[in-house]
Amino acid sequence: MIARGYQRPGDAERALEIVRGSDGIARTTALAMEHSRAAIAAAEQMAPSVTRDALVQLAHLVVKRIS
Repeated sequence: MIARGYQRPGDAERALEIVRGSDGIARTTALAMEHSRAAIAAAEQMAPSVTRDALVQLAHLVVKRIS
């Protein structure tokens, strides 16, 4: 389906079924949260600054949007 660009009728719907039937979304969410925690931990090693605070807020925001 991907190789043919979802050009056949029902391709997009079938792809959505496959995604929903797998644990891919939950695994992706967990991985994003893990990366967000790592980003926050790395940012917290920086000296306090507006930039550091913005990076931490961004990492929190990204996870909040997907969870």
